[in-house]
Amino acid sequence: MLSVDSILNEAKRKTGLSDFGDDFPLDAIRLLTEPDDGESRLTVTGKYLMHRALVECLINRLLIRAEVERDPSIVEEVIVRPLVVAGMGRTGTTLLQRLLSQDSRCRPLLCWEALHPAPSPDRGNHRTDPRIAMTEREMEGLFSAFPQLAAMHYMDAGTPEESEWLLQNTLIVPGFLWRPPEFRRYNDWCRKQDRAPAYRYFKLQLQILQRHFPPAHWVLKGNEHVYSLELLLSTFPDACVVQTHRDPLESLPSNLSLDLQVITLKRSPGKQYMAEAVQAMMEDYARTLERAIEVRRQADSSRLFDAHYSRLLPDPIGTVRQIYDHFGYFYDDEFESGMIQWLAENPQGKHGVHRYSLEQFGLNPDAVRRRFAGYCDYFRV
Repeated sequence: MLSVDSILNEAKRKTGLSDFGDDFPLDAIRLLTEPDDGESRLTVTGKYLMHRALVECLINRLLIRAEVERDPSIVEEVIVRPLVVAGMGRTGTTLLQRLLSQDSRCRPLLCWEALHPAPSPDRGNHRTDPRIAMTEREMEGLFSAFPQLAAMHYMDAGTPEESEWLLQNTLIVPGFLWRPPEFRRYNDWCRKQDRAPAYRYFKLQLQILQRHFPPAHWVLKGNEHVYSLELLLSTFPDACVVQTHRDPLESLPSNLSLDLQVITLKRSPGKQYMAEAVQAMMEDYARTLERAIEVRRQADSSRLFDAHYSRLLPDPIGTVRQIYDHFGYFYDDEFESGMIQWLAENPQGKHGVHRYSLEQFGLNPDAVRRRFAGYCDYFRV
């Protein structure tokens, strides 16, 4: 049952905890459980998926709260020079993050950590933590329900993953199952919220995860970081940020293909709903990039590096070397050998071919080019 009480009660029952914290945004849960406006309502499967995802967020919040109460010194953990890939979906962010994660001196955010950040993992059982097996079962269920996902974005418990998994625990940043254009009232509410607390909560989760580990720079990535670039830079004053870029005529339909598949997991949308969703997603994509341009005009260029998909794909190792040179990270043969081996073991299309085009979504290439002209001109895409 998709209701506020059922979600709260299940999270409490599964953890034996009840303190969600003073800043718990109950309004978000209400807006995500009430019937949304529009032609396409959630199916029974959709309600189940939303219920499960929201329960997991609340379980994480309860465990995070309990962990900080148990060890208040967690908040003193210093996040040192995180290397953050900030890019829109389908612009090479996954490839780049996974290459950067081959550096033995870094700490990538692994999938199981992103899904289950608390309590603090222990160095001694980091490879055997029970949350790893739990995440593997969750991934099996996900790929069973959504087999096309492997070709679009393969992941398992040990792959480096998105910051959005941590950010969605705040409930004031849209999660993977409740992104625009769905849940319009919730997303309208989200746009009015100050996201600074969300980024502080994101940082807290990283502090929990690194509590029992020696200092190492995090390797992170996320689409949300493009929208909230100013918060990323202010929350982590020494962060080194790589913004990825790809021609919107290629990245937009790839992104739409993934996001619309997620919608159809939860709904039985008609043509009108899907057509409106396509337009809304394109606008959200464009506005996010425009917002990033505003921040970039005032940001310290030494903290930012632009990685273009057209150069990353043919020369991934050269691109990583340029990133390390720009930010002053230590680069050596061991790191390069690790990247070479990873590329050999993970060729493009290993998990299937993802096919898409603008035309399948009813979009005109000239219209898309005009909408993204400002972005393409500014970043020379």
